[in-house]
Amino acid sequence: MKNSYLATLFIIILLNFSSCNNDDDTKPISLADDPAAKSIRDIFTKEDFELWFPDSIMAWGSKTRTRNPFYSYEAFIEAAKRYPKFGTEGSVEQNKKEIAAFLANCAHETTGGWSTAPGPHGTYSWGLYWIREVGCTPQKPCQQYTVPNQEYPPMSTEGYYGRGPLQISYNYNYGRCSEDLFGDKTILLKNPDMVATDSVLAFKAALWFWMTPQPPKPSCHQIMLEDWVPSRQDSMANRLPKYQFAMTIVVINGGVECYGTGTPSLQALNRVGFDSLFLDFYNIKKDLPVSDCDCSKISPY
Repeated sequence: MKNSYLATLFIIILLNFSSCNNDDDTKPISLADDPAAKSIRDIFTKEDFELWFPDSIMAWGSKTRTRNPFYSYEAFIEAAKRYPKFGTEGSVEQNKKEIAAFLANCAHETTGGWSTAPGPHGTYSWGLYWIREVGCTPQKPCQQYTVPNQEYPPMSTEGYYGRGPLQISYNYNYGRCSEDLFGDKTILLKNPDMVATDSVLAFKAALWFWMTPQPPKPSCHQIMLEDWVPSRQDSMANRLPKYQFAMTIVVINGGVECYGTGTPSLQALNRVGFDSLFLDFYNIKKDLPVSDCDCSKISPY
């Protein structure tokens, strides 16, 4: 995963936001009468979604979008049907914590905020803003995420940079995700930008990463349920089940954000900020202090 928290660039681009997004024509999605979707909707309502991710605020004398319309509540619920255990396994409080943790990481990965951003919650009012990694486009494919891999060989014409709510990156992740969602690894390897043009698929790709263990890493879902047993190497690196939110950061972007030195990264602190706010909306207090949530005490894989 790749952090897109580029504050100074955002201020310039936000002033011209109407020209930055061409996804407003996303077709409305109807919520089917599906038991898993109903359960998610009971825990995380559309009203919650709009509170956590406001559509717009008054800024600079006019309404300014803080959430990209590409990211809709309906798309999220539709995608959750593919992974019915997400946000439904365990106690209601565990479900709420998992949904908050998932969306906090998504909010950070796609944030359009900065430290003094306007809005009821400052920088945390601007989640789910970017669809593609900042600076990367189909015309400028950011080839640093293309790596040799025999099982998931990249296409020379494609870029495997961050896309969607969790900014899925690298050709091997696109290939694995494609296998799970389509039963064919080549679909997303040949067409990675599908994740940036289909809102349901974008959330499905994010949930695939969240729900799928990638040994030796547990899945973020297992972490939030405390449903994994650390190895000896995990224990020596302080990778322990009690550090739930911190461990999700380790899995998503630990090599960049988790130093194991006790000094937190700004990216990790931003993730914790989103998670704390979302838990506040649920009236749930964090079990651990920030220093145990920002992954600064944990060594990455």
